[in-house]
Formats: sequence, structure tokens, C-alpha cells
Amino acid sequence: MNKRGEQTARGGQVDSYSGKADSSLCSLRLGALCVFICARAICVLLAQVLA
Repeated sequence: MNKRGEQTARGGQVDSYSGKADSSLCSLRLGALCVFICARAICVLLAQVLA
């Protein structure tokens, strides 16, 4: 798989300056995923409250 395809498959920006995902980028992605899940849970709760 080419480098650009690998970048898109792994979630956008896989450390384009060194070619492999480094730990800070990985933890950043985990944090973003956590925020996304929390926001989605809050939206579901709000939908239930307002319904």
C-alpha cells in the first residue's frame, strides 16, 4: 500500500514527517475518539430528555 493510501486508511495524518505513527499522535487520536464518543453520548441523552 502506498504512503498516501496508508495515511488515509489510518485516519488522516499518520506522521507525514517520519513515516510512522508516533506515540503523541496516537494518544491525540485516542483523545479525539474519546471526545467524539462522549459528545455522541451527550447528544443521545439530550435527545431523550427533549423527546
